[in-house]
Amino acid sequence: MEIAVKDNLVYQLECEINNRKQLLLQNFELLKKNQMENGMLGEVYDEYQSYYNYIIKMNEDKKILLENLNKYLDELILGNQLTEEEIMSNKIQQKQILSQLDNIRDELNQIVGKVE
Repeated sequence: MEIAVKDNLVYQLECEINNRKQLLLQNFELLKKNQMENGMLGEVYDEYQSYYNYIIKMNEDKKILLENLNKYLDELILGNQLTEEEIMSNKIQQKQILSQLDNIRDELNQIVGKVE
């Protein structure tokens, strides 16, 4: 029962994080439009731009690390030095990594597509 409560809490937190990301993207787009009309918004716009550059860089770094980890697991599997159980475990880990990579790519596409 306790695991279900924790899972529900994690799900709620993930939803809240996604909602806040969406709100930040919307605010950034609005700020981008309004800064041309109001020069005083330039500094705030620059801060948002720095934040998004940071988020994009962080996600790109995660993507590279996951791709390298996936490549390493491929090399382990192809090296024929693992037991069947280890191979199956590595394949399960690879599926999880590929799923995380898809999520990161989606998030990057969403951020870059909305900001540009």
